[in-house]
Amino acid sequence: MTSKKRIITRRNKRLRTGAIIVMLLAILMCSCSHITPFGTNSTTESNGINLPNSGGSDTDLISQPNLAEKPETVAHNWVFNLLISRDDAYIHMLDLYAKPMQEYIQPEFSGIVRSKINEQIGKVLSCSVESIETIEEYNQILIRVAGEDGAISMSVSIDADNKILGFDFFPRINLTELEKGVPLIIGEKDPLPGVLLTPEGECSSLAIILPGSGPQNLNGTYWLTHPYKDIAEGLCEFGIATYRFEKRSYYYQDKIDLNNDYTPKEEIINDALEIIKYFTTNHSDYKHLFLIGHSLSGYLLPMVYNNATEQGYQIDGLIYLGANASPIEDLMLDQSIRYAQEHDDNDLYSDQIKIVKEQVEIIRNLKPQDSDNKSILLGAPVSYWLFLKYYDPLIIASSTNVKMFFGFGEEDNNVPISEMSLWENAGIKNAVFYKYADLNHLFVSGSSWLNDSRLKEVHVSKQLIDDIANWIKSDM
Repeated sequence: MTSKKRIITRRNKRLRTGAIIVMLLAILMCSCSHITPFGTNSTTESNGINLPNSGGSDTDLISQPNLAEKPETVAHNWVFNLLISRDDAYIHMLDLYAKPMQEYIQPEFSGIVRSKINEQIGKVLSCSVESIETIEEYNQILIRVAGEDGAISMSVSIDADNKILGFDFFPRINLTELEKGVPLIIGEKDPLPGVLLTPEGECSSLAIILPGSGPQNLNGTYWLTHPYKDIAEGLCEFGIATYRFEKRSYYYQDKIDLNNDYTPKEEIINDALEIIKYFTTNHSDYKHLFLIGHSLSGYLLPMVYNNATEQGYQIDGLIYLGANASPIEDLMLDQSIRYAQEHDDNDLYSDQIKIVKEQVEIIRNLKPQDSDNKSILLGAPVSYWLFLKYYDPLIIASSTNVKMFFGFGEEDNNVPISEMSLWENAGIKNAVFYKYADLNHLFVSGSSWLNDSRLKEVHVSKQLIDDIANWIKSDM
């Protein structure tokens, strides 16, 4: 094939509107991204926790934070006051929160979170602590929230000072109620639910969306942004089918065992290959198969492609979105330093940066004989880092003729635009490169660090979707 490289600078002209699942945690790495793209090193205490299964009694109301309380009590009271007593004065007391989270506690914060949880499970009736996990320097409290129409699990992170560091909630979606697409569960052991979205009429192309770092639902939800859903629905308008799925570390997070040789294979590669196998075997109507790798999955995309072709599967194109070429540990160190510098708060983050530097140095010096080491480094086990020790996505990508699309946002601080030049200069034979002047890591207009303006409804750039669609259809 003829080598072709294009660099196209795009400025996003139009945004669309959308819905919400709230997710809050990351400072360093988003995969969108959380502080690490991996699981946790934890010891769990389940059940038998002496806290009330709170209904709506006024006597349960805590009027001010008591930082001497146990972490599970702090978390329970916060959820109770947020969802049941609806005490906004309590919820907006900044003393409840660690400094990185205080900036997110805006006047509309509690109302948005509350309304979206109510949309999923109706009026909240009770909340109760299910488990407590000790994760490095903080505690993660899992709280079951029951409503009139269902229940969710809500995770609240409490730091060493007994302050709220972040939260997340994990609805077990009822796939039969999804607005668009056909529910499709793929896999044998612990299968993953997903959505196959197909356009009306004849369709010969399918794009499989592989999620970025951290626990990701099938929409890649981050606050008011649902990038994978946006991409799927946008490509559908061009006559291109998509499949997106719940990432294993999201759907089966309680089964993730970092002490059992956990690697990127268990995180995403094995599931990607299982999905490729399924569509190759069961959907001969899709003549052209494409992989879309965002963030971490973009970094791993050459490995996924190689494994797929070795197993005899045909892949017609690879789409890299915000994909790093540098080693993950180097990227995380760079992120932590830049974040502190740009926020003029080196003192606040100096201890964290020191820890990151020390752990990066350990990772760089790991040897195969360290495979029995059960340490957790930057949120991942030694087995994870050893798996990637000699992995170079640039070498693999430059050794294949499959066509590739690279998209980067110039406002992306999670995977900076400088990563694009590494891919561009790698000698890849059949690649196009697009950069978008005002897009961040989620390919929406907004804060470079994904930590400002999170309460605004934003959508993936239409221009990016147009470019991907036209590229997919260009050789057909």
